[in-house]
Amino acid sequence: MSLFIGDKEKFAIELASNEELGHKVGRLRIWLGDKYIGTFDDASIYSLVLMQLKNVLAKNLDVECLDFDDMVRVYDLIKSEKFDGAARYFLSLGDSFDDFSIVAFCKDGEVFFIWTLMDEHFFEYEDYPTGLQYSIVPVAYFSKVLSGFSRG
Repeated sequence: MSLFIGDKEKFAIELASNEELGHKVGRLRIWLGDKYIGTFDDASIYSLVLMQLKNVLAKNLDVECLDFDDMVRVYDLIKSEKFDGAARYFLSLGDSFDDFSIVAFCKDGEVFFIWTLMDEHFFEYEDYPTGLQYSIVPVAYFSKVLSGFSRG
Protein backbone atom coordinates (compact mmCIF):
# COMPACT_ATOMS: atom_id res chain seq x y z
CA MET A 1 0.00 0.00 0.00
CA SER A 2 1.38 3.41 -0.98
CA LEU A 3 2.18 6.12 1.54
CA PHE A 4 1.48 9.74 0.60
CA ILE A 5 3.23 12.67 2.22
CA GLY A 6 1.10 15.62 1.19
CA ASP A 7 -1.96 15.92 -1.02
CA LYS A 8 -1.51 14.50 -4.52
CA GLU A 9 -3.87 17.13 -5.94
CA LYS A 10 -1.45 19.86 -4.76
CA PHE A 11 2.00 18.37 -4.13
CA ALA A 12 2.89 15.02 -2.62
CA ILE A 13 5.65 12.49 -2.38
CA GLU A 14 4.34 8.95 -2.80
CA LEU A 15 6.34 6.02 -1.47
CA ALA A 16 5.52 2.61 -2.93
CA SER A 17 4.98 1.27 0.60
CA ASN A 18 5.20 2.57 4.14
CA GLU A 19 7.90 -0.04 4.90
CA GLU A 20 10.24 1.82 2.54
CA LEU A 21 10.13 5.02 4.58
CA GLY A 22 12.80 3.80 7.01
CA HIS A 23 15.27 3.04 4.22
CA LYS A 24 17.66 5.33 2.33
CA VAL A 25 16.59 4.04 -1.09
CA GLY A 26 13.14 3.15 -2.36
CA ARG A 27 10.48 3.57 -4.96
CA LEU A 28 8.80 6.96 -5.07
CA ARG A 29 6.89 9.31 -7.30
CA ILE A 30 6.15 13.02 -7.07
CA TRP A 31 2.57 14.22 -7.48
CA LEU A 32 1.85 17.68 -8.86
CA GLY A 33 -1.72 18.79 -9.47
CA ASP A 34 -3.01 15.19 -9.57
CA LYS A 35 -0.36 14.11 -12.11
CA TYR A 36 2.67 12.07 -11.13
CA ILE A 37 6.25 12.16 -12.30
CA GLY A 38 8.61 9.26 -11.81
CA THR A 39 8.13 5.51 -11.79
CA PHE A 40 7.93 2.76 -9.21
CA ASP A 41 9.87 0.53 -11.64
CA ASP A 42 13.18 2.00 -10.45
CA ALA A 43 14.55 3.04 -7.06
CA SER A 44 15.39 6.55 -5.88
CA ILE A 45 17.88 7.77 -3.31
CA TYR A 46 15.70 9.65 -0.84
CA SER A 47 18.39 12.11 0.26
CA LEU A 48 19.09 13.06 -3.38
CA VAL A 49 15.42 13.67 -4.13
CA LEU A 50 15.04 15.72 -0.94
CA MET A 51 18.15 17.80 -1.64
CA GLN A 52 17.13 18.53 -5.23
CA LEU A 53 13.62 19.53 -4.20
CA LYS A 54 14.93 21.78 -1.40
CA ASN A 55 17.29 23.44 -3.89
CA VAL A 56 14.29 24.55 -5.96
CA LEU A 57 13.50 27.07 -3.20
CA ALA A 58 16.69 28.99 -4.10
CA LYS A 59 15.92 29.06 -7.84
CA ASN A 60 14.10 32.35 -8.27
CA LEU A 61 13.11 33.36 -11.75
CA ASP A 62 11.52 36.69 -12.62
CA VAL A 63 9.22 35.80 -15.51
CA GLU A 64 5.56 36.29 -16.34
CA CYS A 65 3.63 33.06 -15.63
CA LEU A 66 -0.06 33.76 -15.86
CA ASP A 67 -1.36 31.05 -18.16
CA PHE A 68 -0.43 27.96 -20.15
CA ASP A 69 1.08 29.96 -23.03
CA ASP A 70 3.43 31.66 -20.56
CA MET A 71 4.44 28.26 -19.18
CA VAL A 72 5.29 27.01 -22.67
CA ARG A 73 7.35 30.14 -23.35
CA VAL A 74 9.27 29.82 -20.04
CA TYR A 75 9.88 26.09 -20.57
CA ASP A 76 11.15 26.69 -24.12
CA LEU A 77 13.37 29.55 -22.94
CA ILE A 78 14.96 27.43 -20.21
CA LYS A 79 15.38 24.42 -22.50
CA SER A 80 17.02 26.59 -25.17
CA GLU A 81 19.66 27.70 -22.63
CA LYS A 82 19.68 31.15 -24.28
CA PHE A 83 20.23 32.93 -21.00
CA ASP A 84 23.03 32.50 -18.46
CA GLY A 85 22.22 30.00 -15.76
CA ALA A 86 19.30 28.36 -17.56
CA ALA A 87 20.60 24.90 -16.66
CA ARG A 88 20.09 25.55 -12.95
CA TYR A 89 16.32 25.34 -13.51
CA PHE A 90 16.44 21.76 -14.82
CA LEU A 91 15.29 19.36 -12.13
CA SER A 92 17.08 16.01 -11.99
CA LEU A 93 15.73 13.74 -9.28
CA GLY A 94 17.50 10.50 -10.24
CA ASP A 95 17.05 7.53 -12.55
CA SER A 96 13.37 6.91 -11.82
CA PHE A 97 12.62 10.40 -13.19
CA ASP A 98 14.79 10.23 -16.33
CA ASP A 99 11.80 9.73 -18.65
CA PHE A 100 10.65 13.26 -17.79
CA SER A 101 12.01 16.67 -18.74
CA ILE A 102 11.36 18.90 -15.72
CA VAL A 103 12.08 22.54 -14.96
CA ALA A 104 11.32 24.14 -11.61
CA PHE A 105 11.69 27.58 -10.08
CA CYS A 106 10.24 29.94 -7.48
CA LYS A 107 8.43 33.20 -8.04
CA ASP A 108 6.40 35.33 -5.64
CA GLY A 109 6.01 32.68 -2.91
CA GLU A 110 5.13 29.84 -5.27
CA VAL A 111 7.03 26.91 -6.74
CA PHE A 112 6.46 26.39 -10.47
CA PHE A 113 6.94 22.96 -12.07
CA ILE A 114 6.78 22.56 -15.85
CA TRP A 115 7.38 19.10 -17.30
CA THR A 116 6.72 16.65 -20.06
CA LEU A 117 7.05 12.91 -20.50
CA MET A 118 9.79 12.40 -23.08
CA ASP A 119 8.65 11.07 -26.46
CA GLU A 120 11.06 8.16 -26.16
CA HIS A 121 10.79 6.85 -22.63
CA PHE A 122 12.16 3.67 -21.10
CA PHE A 123 9.31 2.82 -18.72
CA GLU A 124 5.60 2.53 -19.47
CA TYR A 125 3.21 5.20 -18.22
CA GLU A 126 -0.32 4.06 -18.98
CA ASP A 127 -2.67 6.88 -20.05
CA TYR A 128 -0.11 9.56 -19.17
CA PRO A 129 -1.03 12.96 -20.67
CA THR A 130 1.02 14.09 -23.64
CA GLY A 131 2.57 17.49 -24.05
CA LEU A 132 3.63 20.04 -21.51
CA GLN A 133 2.18 19.90 -18.00
CA TYR A 134 2.55 22.42 -15.19
CA SER A 135 1.67 22.88 -11.56
CA ILE A 136 2.06 25.75 -9.11
CA VAL A 137 2.56 24.97 -5.41
CA PRO A 138 2.63 27.52 -2.57
CA VAL A 139 6.12 27.61 -1.02
CA ALA A 140 4.70 27.09 2.49
CA TYR A 141 2.89 23.88 1.46
CA PHE A 142 5.88 22.65 -0.56
CA SER A 143 8.18 23.18 2.45
CA LYS A 144 5.72 21.42 4.77
CA VAL A 145 5.68 18.31 2.57
CA LEU A 146 9.49 18.30 2.32
CA SER A 147 9.71 18.60 6.09
CA GLY A 148 7.40 15.61 6.49
CA PHE A 149 9.47 13.60 4.03
CA SER A 150 12.77 14.48 5.72
CA ARG A 151 11.46 13.40 9.15
CA GLY A 152 10.50 10.04 7.71
